[in-house]
Amino acid sequence: MQKTNNSILGYGILQKPIKCLLVVILSVSLYACSGDYSTNDSLQITNEKKASTSISPLTISLNNQGVGEMGSFDYDKAVVTFEKLATLEPKWQLSQQNLAIALLNRQKQNDEARAMSIAENLLSEDKENLVAQYIIGILNFNQGLCEKALPHFNSIIKADNTDAYALYFAGQCHLQNREVAQSLDLYQKAIKVDGYLRSAYYGSFMAAQRLGNVKLAKEMLESYQKLSSNPKAKLAEIKYTRMGPKANAQAYLEPKNIVSQETKAKPPYFLSPKSIELIGVADIQQYGVVNLNQT
Repeated sequence: MQKTNNSILGYGILQKPIKCLLVVILSVSLYACSGDYSTNDSLQITNEKKASTSISPLTISLNNQGVGEMGSFDYDKAVVTFEKLATLEPKWQLSQQNLAIALLNRQKQNDEARAMSIAENLLSEDKENLVAQYIIGILNFNQGLCEKALPHFNSIIKADNTDAYALYFAGQCHLQNREVAQSLDLYQKAIKVDGYLRSAYYGSFMAAQRLGNVKLAKEMLESYQKLSSNPKAKLAEIKYTRMGPKANAQAYLEPKNIVSQETKAKPPYFLSPKSIELIGVADIQQYGVVNLNQT
């Protein structure tokens, strides 16, 4: 661990403020080295709180291997890997979700039916499983069955209104059903959530044009065209990595609040904060604080 540098650099610092600053610095050092690095992380799309506490290193390795194969777009290998994983951990939601996503993308005979069956089973066991909801919605949307897809997208939006892809695909369903005003509203919400989702701009352009809103249609088309050269811009379509985060295979990460005994910090590293009385220039130099009055 690096030592804290207690030198204060600045202009016109008086002796009394130096005393206060040293106390603050020591207090911050105590907090930073206390070993408590907990953060208020956003809810992960995989429901890790329901994962088995006895997941083996082999299971984790298999899962993350399959995620890597999906990242290489090798869906055949990924399906085989996730099938092995599902055999080892049949009750683990993450293994089933990732297998369904791999089947959805492989697109061989009966793959969509298998993916649908897995997702429906997951949803029957846990009505709050948004990944299962999303897989069912995407599968139905891909088959042109918007009347079946839309309720699932709506359920996701209700539970997670920060999912720009769910908003976009729900908008697509409304547009297909000729409910143009509803589709425009959803496209605009998707843009507010993720301003780099190009597809939402084009959807807004199409909807605004049909509604006769020439000004908005022009604005949306211009924004869509400008984003074409932006490396952060994204498209939403039925392709892996372009269907949204809930349709991506997920790696297993150890819960943030669990620290192994080997890496767990063992305080105290410092004594309690203590005020230092600094009276003269000699005292300031003694404690290693820069003497700003020295020439």
